[in-house]
Amino acid sequence: DRDGDYEVYVMDSTGLNHRDLTSNSARDGSPAWSPDGALIAFDSDRDGNDEVYLMNADGTGATNLSSRSGRDFSPEWSPDGENVVFTTDRFGALELAVMDADGTNVRQLTANGVTSSKATWSPDDQTIAFESNADGDFDIYTIGADGTGMAKLLDLPGDQRDPTWAHNGAAIAFQSSHQGNLELYMVKPD
Repeated sequence: DRDGDYEVYVMDSTGLNHRDLTSNSARDGSPAWSPDGALIAFDSDRDGNDEVYLMNADGTGATNLSSRSGRDFSPEWSPDGENVVFTTDRFGALELAVMDADGTNVRQLTANGVTSSKATWSPDDQTIAFESNADGDFDIYTIGADGTGMAKLLDLPGDQRDPTWAHNGAAIAFQSSHQGNLELYMVKPD
């Protein structure tokens, strides 16, 4: 928010040489690098509502992948670089959807009628972990990349949020408020 709105920046590994890739008056955020490092998916409201965009790693060539009149945001690449999972309201509530990396072939992943978001792919491309308030509080769920086999990973009081897979797929880290303050935990995905 250096210039009054959110932008996508890059910097070198020393934390220096910040460069604004999306310099405009809109809110740009939730950047996700493609597995090969050539592209960045991100969300932006530059067209008046939240959309998923794709740009080259140097900030050029921004293209609207979702181009519709609802909310599409929080993109995350599949490890093979062929798909992007994102949160959308196109099916009613905030649900998860998957599209091909070029924005085509959008398919609904969850159908909970409640908020499902913060999706993250397993390293083998087969499973997606996400947060949802399907049972009231936010909890961590998994679902097959084809939309089958949704399962709640654990049942704790409070909110469990922001899942992320270990690189070897053996665990999912998440934050939890179940003991009264926000702490990090891990759970096995099976």
